[in-house]
Amino acid sequence: MLVSENEDKPLSYLTKEAKSLYKMGQLKSSAQMYEAIEINYPASKEVKPAMKRLLSIYKRLSDEESFLDVSERYLVRYPNERTSDEIYWLRAEYSFKKYQSKYRKYLMLGQADHDKKVLNTAKLDYQYIVHNFKHSTYYSKAKQRLSSIEGLMASHDLAIAEFYLNKNNKKAAIQRARNLLKVYPKVSKDIRQRAKDIIDQG
Repeated sequence: MLVSENEDKPLSYLTKEAKSLYKMGQLKSSAQMYEAIEINYPASKEVKPAMKRLLSIYKRLSDEESFLDVSERYLVRYPNERTSDEIYWLRAEYSFKKYQSKYRKYLMLGQADHDKKVLNTAKLDYQYIVHNFKHSTYYSKAKQRLSSIEGLMASHDLAIAEFYLNKNNKKAAIQRARNLLKVYPKVSKDIRQRAKDIIDQG
């Protein structure tokens, strides 16, 4: 957050420069201006649009750390405001798509465990939308995502169970398969049947 050089700049200047730099595609410089608006003029009505634009910029730059940092600050400021559903949605989608981009690249069990945590982060935000923004335009989409996530998590656990089975660790495989059946009762019949097959092999 490099804003020290903009500490004494008036709000009108920062707003105009931020928009101009954004239009020219100078995203990092634009972000510095928007950050300065947030920090130097916290009571201004320009803070909310500035923070939303920051999210857009950091998403385009694939700057995960900054994106998540700004989204957290935004939701602390506006936790249940009517438009906050969009931020929860953007944050959830960021995590969900990050998981999707790596889904086919799982080569090691440790990687899968790490990425499931990313998927669970998305799940929490989708659940928040469903529970707190029932009239949101994202409500139905969030419910659909939650259904997809349940299937992905079950598939993830099934892959781990099969990994253990292939390593002749039947005890661990059966434990994972049983947990799958308990935690994900609504997943597809194919996944449930494969889990049962693993248990039967024990």
